[in-house]
Amino acid sequence: DSPLVLVAGTSGDKEALTFERNGAAVKGSIEYHQSPIGFSIGTDTSHAFNIKTGGTTALTLDASQNATFAGDVTLSDGALVQSYSGTAEAVGITGTGTGGAYLKLLESGYKAWYMGIDNASTTFKIRPNSLGTASAFEIDNSNNATFTGTTNVGTYATGGGTAGLEINPLGYILHSRTTTSTAGHIEFHNPNGLVGSVSTNGSST
Repeated sequence: DSPLVLVAGTSGDKEALTFERNGAAVKGSIEYHQSPIGFSIGTDTSHAFNIKTGGTTALTLDASQNATFAGDVTLSDGALVQSYSGTAEAVGITGTGTGGAYLKLLESGYKAWYMGIDNASTTFKIRPNSLGTASAFEIDNSNNATFTGTTNVGTYATGGGTAGLEINPLGYILHSRTTTSTAGHIEFHNPNGLVGSVSTNGSST
C-alpha cells in the first residue's frame, strides 16, 4: 500500500519520470524545477499534450501552447483575464459552424444579451433574449449603424419636465427643454457659420 516515490536529486532541474518512443522522436516527462521552484508534466518534443476523461480527450495543449477544450469552460467567482502586446487579439471568438460567432452576457434570472456576427455575415449585431430574435443594434461593414428601437439622448418629456432628444422608429424627432423662456432646439451650420436655428419661447416657435 506504499505510494511510488521518485527521487530525482536535490538540486537543479530534474526529470523524475520520462516517457518516450523508441528513438526519442516522441518524448514526455514529469519534471521538478529548482528555480523558480515548480513542477511540470508534458511533452518535451514538438507534439501535443492531451488530458482525457472517460476515455475522451478533454483538453489539448498543442506544440505552440494553444489550449483547446472539448467541452464548456466554467469560471466560478473568477475573471477571464487576457494580457497581450502589439496587434494580438484580446479575446477571439471564431464560429466554425452555421451559428455565427457570438458572446452571451447573462445575469442569472434576467434577460440575456448576445453580441457578434451571424454565419456568413459581416454585420455586427446586438440581440436581446436569444439569437433568433431581431437585433436591437447593428453596424455593417461600411460602419453604418442601425437602431431598431427608439434612440434617446437625455430624457425627452412631452411636458418639458426633462431635457432630451428622442428619435423613434416611425421617423419622428422629438426634443424637449425645461424652460418656457427662449431656448434653442436645432441649429444649422455651414462654412459661413450659424445660418439658421429653431427655438421656442412660451408657446411659440
